[in-house]
Amino acid sequence: MAVALRDLERGHTGYRPNLRVVHSGPPAPPTPTPVYWRRRLVALALVALVVLGVAMVVRSVARSAVPTTQIEMTVTMSTGDTLWDLARRYAPADTDRAAWVVDVATRNGVDPGAVLPGTPLVIPVGGPQVLADPQATIVR
Repeated sequence: MAVALRDLERGHTGYRPNLRVVHSGPPAPPTPTPVYWRRRLVALALVALVVLGVAMVVRSVARSAVPTTQIEMTVTMSTGDTLWDLARRYAPADTDRAAWVVDVATRNGVDPGAVLPGTPLVIPVGGPQVLADPQATIVR
């Protein structure tokens, strides 16, 4: 390469490499129409799935970003009442009742199996619910 550049700088233009023609082979056959449309349909389905997935993620993030109102009530235990009875009455429908009972017991520092009658308990009540309980006192 260095020799060829030196020759070009001196003005020797007599050397010229032989050019050859490179054939790429026979042309590819045209894409059949059904294959073309199937490929387009698959690509469109993939795009639709991606858009649907993004929409579901955005929707779930938007739902979790909405603050939920947490209302606490003070309920006095009656004779024969258990935390499970309170869970049936006051726990939101979409809540795991076992977890709700454990939460109430730890929040009030009581044994879930031995709550005495007359014990006031602070319980969480999720969401804006209308509660008609003469023994309940709403604490905010």
